[in-house]
Amino acid sequence: MTKSITEIGYVLIDNIINIKNDNNKTKLLSDVKTFNMNIMENNEQIIKNRNIYSTKYDIPRQKNNDNYDKYLKNKEILYNKWKQSKTIKDLYSLLELKRPEYTEIEDIYTAIK
Repeated sequence: MTKSITEIGYVLIDNIINIKNDNNKTKLLSDVKTFNMNIMENNEQIIKNRNIYSTKYDIPRQKNNDNYDKYLKNKEILYNKWKQSKTIKDLYSLLELKRPEYTEIEDIYTAIK
């Protein structure tokens, strides 16, 4: 049973008013324990969801960006080399540079499907 902080507050007020009653103390401790368990379960679920998001979406996007950045750097180096030398060999090196493969990642931020 899920306990909210409000319910725990009501039991705490009852405990303060009825000091002699041990049932309220037991109920308060039980409610606090249940509340803490629910918070821990929610935190575990949040961590699990973040890990799933990272694995499915964030890491592949970062990999795509890194690969494309490396490609652009190599292209710039080869272009500058060809621009200075003006040789066919350097031009072919520039032309043979392949674009990195792009991994398609589902767009989860749009509602259109």
